[in-house]
Amino acid sequence: MDDREFRNRVLASLFAATVFLLLLEPLVRSGRSVIGNFAWAVLLKQADQVYTNASLGHRNWVDVLMFTLVIIGFVVPMTLFFTVVAVGGERFRGMILRRAKPESLARRRLWRGVQLLLAVFVLVTGLRTIASVWVDLQLNASFEQRLTVLAPHVEEIEIKRLRAAWAMMRGRDDYLTVNATLESLAAARRVTLPRVLLK
Repeated sequence: MDDREFRNRVLASLFAATVFLLLLEPLVRSGRSVIGNFAWAVLLKQADQVYTNASLGHRNWVDVLMFTLVIIGFVVPMTLFFTVVAVGGERFRGMILRRAKPESLARRRLWRGVQLLLAVFVLVTGLRTIASVWVDLQLNASFEQRLTVLAPHVEEIEIKRLRAAWAMMRGRDDYLTVNATLESLAAARRVTLPRVLLK
């Protein structure tokens, strides 16, 4: 390689780096920012949905337990199936799916990717459902326990107001407001409330 060719390669590398720094890097940074903001908004919306669900009141925990067991009975086997089929190789996939003709490498990779995505989707959906039910139970149990301790020391209208505020709860801010009201009523009457099960 002569000096001229070397110099041209260095200049081409510098030009490519400059283009990247001037054009692509800001695009990548803004794209990352948009994705981060979107993910944060979705997470906050999911958190508010948990509090809205809790505002529906206390439900039968046996039904919830049975529902959770059904979800676990579905989620775990489906996740294992999709993962084993995706990663398990040709012999297992052929045994399960009974393929008559060999597939191309690209098609097998695509199929493997789809199966892994399905496994992740089933797992995330199942865990989200179980976590949502658990949080709902914790929030309602805590509210009912604290309200029961406070009830003999306040007027009936205060209890009705607290229940109404709980039923109208639409997010974490409303939840914190209801708990602050409980705390202030308890402090005014020198009542010690049980600790909140879930903050």
